[in-house]
Amino acid sequence: MGTLLYHICTVFLFTKSDFKTTLIPVTVLAMAVSPTLEVTRVVHSIMWTWIHLLQFDVSNQSLNIQEDEINKPWRPLPAKRVSMRAARVVHWLLVPCCFTLSWSHGTDVLLASVALVFMSLLYNELHLHGRWLARNLLNAAGTAAFEVGATLVAAGGIHRLDCTAFMSVCLSAAIIASTIHAQDFKDIRGDQLVNRITIPLLFPSVARWTMLPSLTIWTMVLIQVWRITWSIGIRLLIGAIALGYRFLAFKTIRNDQASYVWYNVWLSLAHILPVYYRIRRQ
Repeated sequence: MGTLLYHICTVFLFTKSDFKTTLIPVTVLAMAVSPTLEVTRVVHSIMWTWIHLLQFDVSNQSLNIQEDEINKPWRPLPAKRVSMRAARVVHWLLVPCCFTLSWSHGTDVLLASVALVFMSLLYNELHLHGRWLARNLLNAAGTAAFEVGATLVAAGGIHRLDCTAFMSVCLSAAIIASTIHAQDFKDIRGDQLVNRITIPLLFPSVARWTMLPSLTIWTMVLIQVWRITWSIGIRLLIGAIALGYRFLAFKTIRNDQASYVWYNVWLSLAHILPVYYRIRRQ
């Protein structure tokens, strides 16, 4: 029993840091925009998202542990809970598991799975995560694939997204492409060690200043697209401005970690807004 719990904990630690960055925002969007949400299928959607997240994380973390030794020493590889060789074997075993699970939900979900694994290969094995532009674009495309698959699984039985869901995924991908460097401020020491080129490292005097206008403009776009009343919209706008200011004013590693948590809260709120839009259209 102790060995089983040890392995369960090890698997959890691979994905722990991405619960707030991927699992929760993707699940929120899937539930918010699914044209025919079936509550009993939410668990299926969460499991689909998690197994694909695990596949990505094991791949990503088994390439180079130097960064994690500084930024996240509790992860399984730097903590010596699992060997590098075992992690790589597990990664390649997870790929057919992802495909099989997706196929059981339909061809469209399988296509989303294939897209996710392909982008994982580009990001990790082909090391495109080390180039800031490719990193941002692949993060955006990967998030979109996560959201499409999770939404289709949550809906159950549908084979395409309706206009609201499609617009939500497109907006989410655009937001990620232009603001995902919010995660790089807290990891700057590890990124320097492995020579990863991120926006905060490449443009140190400009990177933080981009967060305030980006978050403000995207919030205004979302208010307009989803026809949010200004009584609610003004609160969202104040929150976005406060978050953008936080990135500018508080610059320690601990503060950047907290800022990134709040960024994901903002992102999850952005994903909920289509629900308001659907309700108002009824």
